[in-house]
Amino acid sequence: MIFSSDFSLQQFLHSLDWKRMIRKTFPSSSQPKDLILEHGFELLQRDGIRSFTVENLAQDLGMSKKTIYKFFPSKERLLEKMFEFASGQVIWHFQKIMEKEPTAIHQINRIFGLLSSTASKVSIRRLGDIKIRYPQIWKRMEEFRLNRRDDFLTIFELGQEQGLIRQELDVALTATMFMHIINSTFQPEFFIQNNLNPTQALRAFREIFLRGMLTDKGIQILEELT
Repeated sequence: MIFSSDFSLQQFLHSLDWKRMIRKTFPSSSQPKDLILEHGFELLQRDGIRSFTVENLAQDLGMSKKTIYKFFPSKERLLEKMFEFASGQVIWHFQKIMEKEPTAIHQINRIFGLLSSTASKVSIRRLGDIKIRYPQIWKRMEEFRLNRRDDFLTIFELGQEQGLIRQELDVALTATMFMHIINSTFQPEFFIQNNLNPTQALRAFREIFLRGMLTDKGIQILEELT
């Protein structure tokens, strides 16, 4: 780039907003409301509920707190919508996995991989903070998990059609038990008291639960994937 004598390189550099340049950038097609929710959830995962502030989020996004409050009138409302946004992303991933993966075993394996990846980004103690400080949000998180029962029922029914899940199993009951066990087990206090992390627990749960459901053909596919 060539600079004229009345606009030096130093002046050009000072004219740039360097803080804004190093902030997270988003696709130009994204709406401001979605950007707030997406980046807000990332900050929440990184810093925890105690350190999360609207001021920090606004600074990180290069916008005013007033702009954020225009969409979300309170911090609590913002947090609720952030979890709704994150839940929607999980549902979208579930649907894509169920559309693309060829067998029920592949689908379950990918979903457990997704859940492990998501869980590994959040500290257990920070999850505990959410449960204590915002019990209404935690309740909605638990309801969201239980509502995934129908997704797993669809997968289990496919598994029976493919000869991968035992025909004598009542898959509707199995799907219900599956999600309730996850919901009651995957609580912050369980991991803290037993010195476990979610990735370890998910791996053990998958092995114990799935191997009891699968046919020999299903177990063979599972072992090829692990």
